[in-house]
Amino acid sequence: MFRRLVLALLILTAPVISFAQEKSTPGTFPGETAEGFLLPNGWRVTPVGDQVPLTDLPFNIVVTPDSQRAIVTTNGYNAHEISLIDLKTKQRITKASVPQSWFGVAVDAKVERLWWSGGGEQVIHSFAVSASELKAGPTHKSAKPAEGEKATEPEGFRTGLWLDPSSKPTLFSLTILAKGGNKSFAWGDATTDDGVGGVISAIDLSGETPPRAEVGPMTS
Repeated sequence: MFRRLVLALLILTAPVISFAQEKSTPGTFPGETAEGFLLPNGWRVTPVGDQVPLTDLPFNIVVTPDSQRAIVTTNGYNAHEISLIDLKTKQRITKASVPQSWFGVAVDAKVERLWWSGGGEQVIHSFAVSASELKAGPTHKSAKPAEGEKATEPEGFRTGLWLDPSSKPTLFSLTILAKGGNKSFAWGDATTDDGVGGVISAIDLSGETPPRAEVGPMTS
């Protein structure tokens, strides 16, 4: 009786097994195909317009003040890259990579300098921008305070950036503080500093004063 039951189950499942093997043929991996882009869940999308291939998770797109180029950050599982895209030709002009990054991007009015938040690396990356190159410049990182002195800038997760293009240019940087028992980055999860979840810092780019100055906390 048991042998007959096993044989019946094998007969019933044979078409299913055959179908699964038939679907696992080469060429079915996610990505660009002649019929569109195949997604990992099996869906197929056909975007309208032109596409510029980049690495995964395009997180932020900033059009330069002259409307000629776009700055795109990709912050996914693969290489963290910042790309300069020519909007007329729909081509990537150049790119630069960093170990860690997040979505924050700021660029000056002349499109000569840009800044990119470093996420968990706790830095702000800077680049000199030319017609065909992104050249890495100095990084800004919270300085370790001397013994007995208070830190002028906290260590945390660097996120948003905004550039004040005044006569004394200032870069404002949002830092999320990982506090609380579970070291969460969520607003209001901190158990100290009256629930502070982040801090905005002003970085003087003119070179006239030290480049760090804490502005104030962000609360939930």
